Amino acid sequence: MARVPSGPPGTDDPEAGEPAPDPGTWTVDRASTVGFVARQFLVHRVRGSFGSFRATVEVSRDLLGSTIAGEVDIGSVDTGDPARDDHLRSAAFFDVARWPTGQLAGRVTGTGPHGHTAVTKLTIRDITVPVTFDVRLRVAEHHAGTSPMFAAIALATVNRKDFGLCWNTTLETGGVVVSDHVDLVLDIVAHKTPA
Repeated sequence: MARVPSGPPGTDDPEAGEPAPDPGTWTVDRASTVGFVARQFLVHRVRGSFGSFRATVEVSRDLLGSTIAGEVDIGSVDTGDPARDDHLRSAAFFDVARWPTGQLAGRVTGTGPHGHTAVTKLTIRDITVPVTFDVRLRVAEHHAGTSPMFAAIALATVNRKDFGLCWNTTLETGGVVVSDHVDLVLDIVAHKTPA
């Protein structure tokens, strides 16, 4: 893991000497964002997120080997369009009635272009697919009376069809309504769990 850059992802290299989180268990704050970005009608970007989730990070002493485990309530999907969200929850997409949750589990394994890489397994609709995230980390300065915390951004791209999310409609121009590839954006804040 490396710190979250101050600018847009990929535009700001980590500074040398960024402190690492203390080893131990960290709980991901509910104010974090578990989100995604997909293209609609070839050009329009649809941004969505899941409002209900749970996750913990086990930080190892040298960061490598640190693990993350999380679960998201798929029915909490929100793209800002109630009709579209109902469609995503339906059997045509996530089929929330059969598979109400998704799971992510993985480990920090090495360095990447802008920080570290985390090799994970993502499960949606009971289908598990390996996904590698590019991770950037920033540790907050610890003040007396406050709990230690860090922020992280983890980015990856997946093919939704790998998870059985195959619904689409062909446009008159020959294109499709929804792109196959979806960007995953985990923008998290974690607090140290009391021993």
